[in-house]
Order: sequence, then C-alpha cells, then structure tokens
Amino acid sequence: MTQADSARPAPDSTISSGIANDTAPKTFGSETPEEGHAYPCPVRAGKLVGSLLEERYELLELTGIGGMGVVYRAKHVDIDRTVAVKIMHCRLAMEQESVERFRREGKMAGSLSHLNLCSVFDSGRMPKGEPFLVMEFIQGRSLKDYIAEKGSVPEKEAVQIFIQICDGLAHAHEKSLVHRDLKPSNIMLSEGANGFTVKVMDFGIAKAVGLESAEQQQLTKTGEVFGSPLYMSPEQCRGIVDHRSDIYSLGCLMYHTLTGVAPLVGNTAFETMFKHMTEMPAPFALVNYDVEISSDLEAIVFKALNKDPEKRFQSMSELAQALRSLGKTRLSSESKNGEDKPNPSEDDAAKKADDGARQDSEEAENKDAGESKSGAIEKSAPTAVRINDDPLGSDRSAKIISMTVIVLSIVILILILQIMQH
Repeated sequence: MTQADSARPAPDSTISSGIANDTAPKTFGSETPEEGHAYPCPVRAGKLVGSLLEERYELLELTGIGGMGVVYRAKHVDIDRTVAVKIMHCRLAMEQESVERFRREGKMAGSLSHLNLCSVFDSGRMPKGEPFLVMEFIQGRSLKDYIAEKGSVPEKEAVQIFIQICDGLAHAHEKSLVHRDLKPSNIMLSEGANGFTVKVMDFGIAKAVGLESAEQQQLTKTGEVFGSPLYMSPEQCRGIVDHRSDIYSLGCLMYHTLTGVAPLVGNTAFETMFKHMTEMPAPFALVNYDVEISSDLEAIVFKALNKDPEKRFQSMSELAQALRSLGKTRLSSESKNGEDKPNPSEDDAAKKADDGARQDSEEAENKDAGESKSGAIEKSAPTAVRINDDPLGSDRSAKIISMTVIVLSIVILILILQIMQH
C-alpha cells in the first residue's frame, strides 16, 4: 500500500462540507507518476485540491473515493454555487469503451430531474483525458453509515426512506435508465425538519462501465461499483438486467436496513452471487430477533426478493404503493387504539353523565310503558264494564241454562220409560 493510499478517505465516505482552500487555484500539467503506478493519477491521491477545472470549478476538498472514481467538493466560481465533481480513475480512463459509456450515461443522468435523485449539471474531460461529472452537492450521510450507527433502522423510519427511493427510481425507470448498483452507500440521507430527504446516488454508473473485464469482476472496490454482489439480482448475476433487477436490489437493501444484516453472504463474490441465484434469505426473526418488524412489511420485502422477476413487484410505483398502504394501515390502527380515551381527571364526570343519561332513559321508558298500559286498559274497559254493570243479564243466562238442563233430563227419562214398556 502506498502512502497516498493509506492517507485517502475510506470508500463510500459521506459527502460533507469542509474548510475552503485558501490557496490560489493551481493549473494542470505538473503531475508526476505516483509510487506503484505506471502512469500519473492525481485523481486517486487527491492532488487536485485547489485546482481550477475548466476555469469554472474550483476543487476544494476530496470527500470520497469509490471503485470508479473520486468525489471532490467544489465551487462554481462564476455563480458561487457548491457542487460535487466526480472524476473517473485513471486506469478506467484508459479504456475507451468505459469512457464512452460513462459519458453517455452522464448525459442520460443529466436528463433526470427528481427530488430523490442526485442531479447531474455538467460533464467534461480532464486535460489528461479522465471524464468527470458535475453533480448536486448533498450535505448528509449515507444509509450505509446510518445503519452502522443504529444497528438497524426502525420500521416506521425505514419505510419512509424506502418510499422515497422507490419514487426516485420510478422516475428513472420511466426514462429507461436502470441503476444496477443500488446499495446503502449509494443512498444519501439529508436530515431536515420533517425527517430525511433521500437522494439516490451514482445512477447508471454500473451500466456505464459494464462488467466486461476480468479485473472489474473481482470483489474489489471496482467490483462494488459495477454491481455489488451483496445486492445483485439473480438475473444480474447472469448478465441479464431490466428495471425489475433494481426491485430485487432494493429488496436486499430493505432487508439490510431493517435487520442490520445483508440477506445473502458467501465467502467469495462468486459464492454470494450463487446464493442469490439459488437461495432465499432467512426470515427476519432468525437473523435479528431483537427488532420488531411487521409481518406485512416482511411479506413486501420477500416479494421484492423473489427469484422470478415475474413474481416480484412489476414496477417501483407498485412497490411504493404497497409501502404507502402499509403506512396508512399502521396509522389507522394507531388512531383506533387511541380513539375516545378520556383523561383520568374526566372519568368521574363522564361516569356521572353516563349514569344520569341512563337514569333519564329508564324514567322515560317507564313513563312510556305506563302510558301504554293505561291506554290498553282504556280500550278494553268498556266491554268489561258493560258486562259487570248488567247483573240481570247474568242471572237470565244462568236460568236459561238451568231450564235447558231440566228439559233435557225429562226428555231422557221419557225415552227410558218407553223402552222399558216395550
């Protein structure tokens, strides 16, 4: 390892503000080969700090190094605007095909305009041929660092991050641009009053440089840029990619964010890729039983992780809708659980009010019942009174009955005597 390598920032470090360089801008052309390199590459060593790029961009600070290039915090001197400048590594700049793809993808990324995508403003080439992109400068930290800090991200907070990623990628997919390198280090979180604003970074970089050379397929920093094995879809491992590959990669990212553990990990890059093609990740409870994750969210993640692209969510918009519905269901449940709960100080008053209302109701019911009973008596009373007020009628009926019995008895007696005479 060279001294320059040991002093450089860690890969995927967050883009953050730094102290402005007070020295006058330098010019290009005085670089010498770095130790261990056959050609000059000041890009790697950060020797461009203080330089003026294309007479517009003053490079102030080296803020990050990735597999494909380095990122500088810079200032557009004409409009006093802070930007980020990403410059391709020298070794990749020697591959003409990679350079052309990088420039083409930079142009495509520049056509995107969405709150949740890092904007690309400009592009060009260094004096020695390395291409560069001028991008939106984002003050914040990566999702990778946030997971490392918290261990795992709580469900409610994580879902809001996932939805914003979906929204940004849905816009890019509409433009036929596939990310191909979705991972926590490519998600930036900018904290504000209403929570995080999410930015998807390095869009289209993996597609830009491809997976052609043997060097690029190794598990190195370069390999991370061209498609990180930890987050690659089964079809991407086979070299076949469409927008649903990003859905699988987002499933891996969601799994990692919620549990703190990558879904599938092998001892080598090849073994990890083989696992993505043949194995399903373990359920959340088996990898981190300390976290509380709803079964509905787990089902969403595992649908995104389906090996068959046809059985996944078919678009980022569909996945976003599922996540939003999950949030609405949670809010509805919380609202229902907290609904109509009186304060302890109001319990007695509420109880008295309920008792008073119940008593009034019972009295009203009794009054109604009494009135109904009285009405029934009034309707039936006239007949009873007429019967009871006519005692002569009652006696007359009794006499008629008695006379009838006597007559029948006499008739029967006569019949019996006649039979006996015969």
